[in-house]
Amino acid sequence: MAEPDDKDVLSIMVATDMHLGYCEKDPERGMDSMNTFEEMLQKALENNVDMILLGGDLFHDNKPSRKTLTGCIELLRKYCMGDRPCAMQLLSDPAVNFPSGFSTVNYEDPNYNIGMPVFSIHGNHDDPTGEGQLCSLDLLSATNLINYFGKATSVDDIKISPILLQKGETKMALYGLGSIRDERLHRTFLNKKVTMLRPEDDEWFNLFVIHQNRVKHSATNYIPENFLPEFLDLIIWGHEHMCQITPEPMASQETYISQPGSTIATSLSDGEAAMKHVGIMKIHQKNFQMEKVPLSTVRPFIIRDVVLEDEGLDPERAKEADVRKFLTEQAEEMIAEAKAEYEAAKARDPSYKEMLPLIRLKVESTGFTTFSTQRFGTPFLKRVANPKEILHFYRKRKTHRLEDTKVGGAAASAAQQGAGRHPPGALPAARVEDLVKGLLDSESLEVLSRKKLAKAVQQFVDKDDKEAIKELVEWEINKTTGSLINRKPDDDGDGVAAGAAKAGSDDEDDDDDDDDGDNVLNSADSDGFSSGGGGSASAAKKKKAKKSGGSGGGRGGGGGAAAAAVVRDPFSASKSKSRSSASSSRGGGGGGRAATKRPRQPTSESESGGSDFGDDNASALADDVSDDSDDDIQEIQAPPTKKKKATGKGKGKAQAPATSSRRGKRGGGKL
Repeated sequence: MAEPDDKDVLSIMVATDMHLGYCEKDPERGMDSMNTFEEMLQKALENNVDMILLGGDLFHDNKPSRKTLTGCIELLRKYCMGDRPCAMQLLSDPAVNFPSGFSTVNYEDPNYNIGMPVFSIHGNHDDPTGEGQLCSLDLLSATNLINYFGKATSVDDIKISPILLQKGETKMALYGLGSIRDERLHRTFLNKKVTMLRPEDDEWFNLFVIHQNRVKHSATNYIPENFLPEFLDLIIWGHEHMCQITPEPMASQETYISQPGSTIATSLSDGEAAMKHVGIMKIHQKNFQMEKVPLSTVRPFIIRDVVLEDEGLDPERAKEADVRKFLTEQAEEMIAEAKAEYEAAKARDPSYKEMLPLIRLKVESTGFTTFSTQRFGTPFLKRVANPKEILHFYRKRKTHRLEDTKVGGAAASAAQQGAGRHPPGALPAARVEDLVKGLLDSESLEVLSRKKLAKAVQQFVDKDDKEAIKELVEWEINKTTGSLINRKPDDDGDGVAAGAAKAGSDDEDDDDDDDDGDNVLNSADSDGFSSGGGGSASAAKKKKAKKSGGSGGGRGGGGGAAAAAVVRDPFSASKSKSRSSASSSRGGGGGGRAATKRPRQPTSESESGGSDFGDDNASALADDVSDDSDDDIQEIQAPPTKKKKATGKGKGKAQAPATSSRRGKRGGGKL
């Protein structure tokens, strides 16, 4: 078979998990990630690829430092911009593929000279978060340096539209999905709510880029390969750091999976010790091939596991000096092994640079006395890159019931499920939120939700979101305040205390993972703003004058506004629009004015009484799709009552929530 013409072959540099900024403050390893990133760009330019495809985690931190951002921008500008023509043609709608402010692919922008475009999804390290759901890739996209795609607008109903590219006879449909919490995405796949739009004909090479757990960590904490559709030709799988870049066929379908792995070791584990590669993929029509390209700027990494008792040492007779001497000899052998590997690589490729190696010696020390690992590494300064982390002592695990320990619940379950899959001495992978929930199992929180507190701590730790816990506390306080304001008029002091306790404890009853959906906080909003009606009802109970009842509604409405001002769940995963706040906001506040005016019948079902709040509130609240969103709605939801004719003169229309539609008796608006 004749070789295809280059004008019909689409050439792509493939890489994942660059982790720019990792260990940037380390004087020895601080530039490792940036050096490897530059080498990847150099090799892409040398091989004259048409584009670069990144599978997530370009940055190690969710909020990379200015030093890291500047270095990344400088390298992209240096290697990706220029007068080199780009032979690819975009056939799909850029407004759908790149829904940013400019809605265009960067190499077709007449204001920029892009010679080697970069396409990237986000990973779990650099995923969107905070106000506006933005991430570091949005900055690079706004500067037109990369083409950022694969951001899902809804996690419960995902529709992926491909980027359609053509070069000569080759047509490629590029699908991408940025990192989503594995349990959430797993459930979305089970509910058959992940849809991939396909071109009408079958001439397209279908390529999918994903950044999720591929290895099973628990029942739902991964994405099974058979979840993915059969029409895909190749899947580029990011997030897993072990390099398995050679495409492997799936057992159940004619689809190949390539796992490039990370370009830098971010942990001292066995999976990171394998040689690091990037790939150059060439596609001609429906055929492809992947060429492994070794990276010469990756620091050598040698890892070894020893059992002291198996090495002839007696735990009852061996002294600390004997153990230290034996381990020192082992470390020297590992340094010599790293030196030999470098010499062999240098012979193959003269571009290899000598660097201090990473050394990891895992020591099973059951029955032996251990010593300071940092002090052990002092003699190896300037000889290895991690002198303080050479040794890792561990002991044989004892079989015991984890649920009897203090850290129980979800954390114990995760640890039990993880047993047997981790190397000796490695701690089971437990999420921050599971640990927090486990520690709080024996506690009784009155206001804060355990699930939301765990999620706030996770965002504080993993995403460096310093406002996460503060936002949670403010949100829960305002939610509880709204619940107290909307208690029944005949509630006594005990009812107030019970309401406060209920507002914080209802969240604790939901122990199911991800018991959530596309819910709108309309009940929370209406309860927050429904105090106008409550004020009127209270005034009626005290048998005050009509004017007094109206002013009571106005004051209640003001309180409702304060309670609902921050009612949106700060840990909502999606930013959908909500129409409930504007409608509920008209329930109170206007009662004072309406009491002295002639009552009239609202002209429609959605029209209510007076309003002290503008319609801008309609867009201020978002869908709560967090783990316990259903509980949050239930806990402050006012009981439905029979609708009554409003006496206040309305000043606008609103869509009233179905769960708490009612009108105040005196001057209060419809809720």
